[in-house]
Amino acid sequence: MPVSVKTKKIGGYVLTVIGSLLVLLNAVNYIFGLKIDVPSAAIGIVLLAVGMGIVKKSRLPNE
Repeated sequence: MPVSVKTKKIGGYVLTVIGSLLVLLNAVNYIFGLKIDVPSAAIGIVLLAVGMGIVKKSRLPNE
């Protein structure tokens, strides 16, 4: 079953938002010295890259 362009774009935005939140969590962790030992920066950067790639590639033919 093929996935529509809008569904791909929404999925890309969701991945981008989750990645941004993970990078923000890492920044808050660093600034306030919290002890959350999760590699959220690396995972967040990967999710940002993948999400933005999906959004960039999921263009409608008339765009």
